[in-house]
Amino acid sequence: MGIWSTGKGVQGNAAAEVCLSDDRAVDAALAEMRAYWQALRRQGALPRRQDIQPRGMAGVLPGAFMVERTAPGVGRLRIAGQLLGDLIGMDAAGMPLAALFDPQARAHFAGLLEFCLLRPATLEISFSCDAGPDAPALRGKLAILPIETDGTRGELGIGVLALKGKIGRAPRHLIPTGARATRIDLPRYHKLTEFEDFSVRPTPSPIRSFTVKPTRSGRPYLQLVDLAE
Repeated sequence: MGIWSTGKGVQGNAAAEVCLSDDRAVDAALAEMRAYWQALRRQGALPRRQDIQPRGMAGVLPGAFMVERTAPGVGRLRIAGQLLGDLIGMDAAGMPLAALFDPQARAHFAGLLEFCLLRPATLEISFSCDAGPDAPALRGKLAILPIETDGTRGELGIGVLALKGKIGRAPRHLIPTGARATRIDLPRYHKLTEFEDFSVRPTPSPIRSFTVKPTRSGRPYLQLVDLAE
């Protein structure tokens, strides 16, 4: 993999330079990352890590990242763009991706990450941030797309964070307001495991959504809703 230079995080109003102006720009950033990821898929397989190059995602590089599953529910940022560092007020590389989220949302995010990397599935999370003094209203989206490791699952993922608004005083924590995960059908010629049943034909992958339910504490949490018939 080539050198991925994203710049180090900085605090304060300089972070506004890499924030987006409207919701359409947020969606466009996620679409650009998804298009790059999709273009690297060969005959339906997941992209290979060695094929990921920064020039292919130049338009979203400040918010781009690579996450690696290092333990159940734990994903560490192997590469992190400037925007992630601006959000938490320090260099984000090497930190758990969950550190970007509100502490009460991290356990639920761990489940989403497992679903994304091990199924595998694409994942998109909508979020807002708590507002306060020197911390204006902020919202956006985060996407994670799995990358091939052993041919049967992706314990690596590339992703992008897109924000609408100014970060203000860091750290700011993401509060999920919804999430959507879509299962990926992989070709049958991928590396087989001893658990596979050759008599079973693959079925269409379900699309799952996560809705937000209120709690007594006032903090929302995500609930998995299976939309498959």
